[in-house]
Amino acid sequence: MALIRSLSKVSKDKQRRHQEVDGGWSVVTLDGETYFQLDTYGTDDRQDVATISQSFQVSRDQAGNLIRILRETFPGL
Repeated sequence: MALIRSLSKVSKDKQRRHQEVDGGWSVVTLDGETYFQLDTYGTDDRQDVATISQSFQVSRDQAGNLIRILRETFPGL
C-alpha cells in the first residue's frame, strides 16, 4: 500500500499491456484529510482472487496532478 507523494513522467524501454484484474475504489478520511484509494485484486488464475494485490491512495493535491495528466493523455476526456 502506498500514499502517492509525487508524480513524475518516466520513460519505459519495454511497453506491454498488463493482465486484466478487477479493481475497487473508496474514499478514506483520516485525521481530517480525505484520500481517494484505488485497490486491485488478484488475477483470475490466482488462488484467492478476492485478496487485494495493490492499493494506493491519492491526496487532494496529487488528485489534481493526476486529473491534469489524464486529460493530457486522453484529450477530450
